Amino acid sequence: ETQQVCKIMIQRLYISILIFTTLTCYTRAQQETYTVTKAPFSSDKYDEYSPVFYKNGIVFSSNRGSGLLVDYSSSTGKTTFNINFIDTIKKVTWQKARSFSKSLNTHFNDGPATFNSRCDTIYYSRNLLQVKGKFSNLSTGRNKLGIFSAVKEGSNWTKIRELRFNNEWYNVTTPYLSPDGKRLYFASDKPDGYGGSDIYYCEWKGDYWNYPVNIGSVINTSGNESYPFVNPAGEILFSSDGHPGLGGKDIFFSR
Repeated sequence: ETQQVCKIMIQRLYISILIFTTLTCYTRAQQETYTVTKAPFSSDKYDEYSPVFYKNGIVFSSNRGSGLLVDYSSSTGKTTFNINFIDTIKKVTWQKARSFSKSLNTHFNDGPATFNSRCDTIYYSRNLLQVKGKFSNLSTGRNKLGIFSAVKEGSNWTKIRELRFNNEWYNVTTPYLSPDGKRLYFASDKPDGYGGSDIYYCEWKGDYWNYPVNIGSVINTSGNESYPFVNPAGEILFSSDGHPGLGGKDIFFSR
């Protein structure tokens, strides 16, 4: 009986040590290893989001200076979004943000954007319909977001092409090109997903992008996942309101 009691005590001690070690590792993992600072070009009046590096600066999406147009990507009534650029190297203080490219600007939403490693090819999101006329003819239900590509020739972006899996019945947006250029990640509210918006990817087949593949239920939830980012190690960061977080859309990470 004494041996049995000792055995139970040893087991409990082992479990206690295991729990303590786990909690200690978790606490250390949660400690901040960096600080978050508001970027100088951020404003209280406009929205700035999806920043990516481009040569000597940052490209991001914003509704600054877009005019009083209807936002066809949501029902919030905010103005449309454009692709912006800000130089972060030429001077000690960052310069004022400006429009990234007139040749990529449209009447409605443009961005977010992503680039290949040579920065001579861009993939970006924009509204599918670009006809002129009454805004009422371009209702939110039909003028969905799609992904387009363009090639840099001299100082201009040319050869603007629409990706073949864009669809007028659902959004295909927030593209991100993997560092090796072999996979294009994006978010879509296609009806075959797990929730409102899922993350998909497609493979580069030499001269075209293959059909989209849902990244799966480990990443996607019954909520909304979007804004994928992939580093050279193949690790993915993304935004979600479906995984347990602090509220709204938090940033999550997976290998």
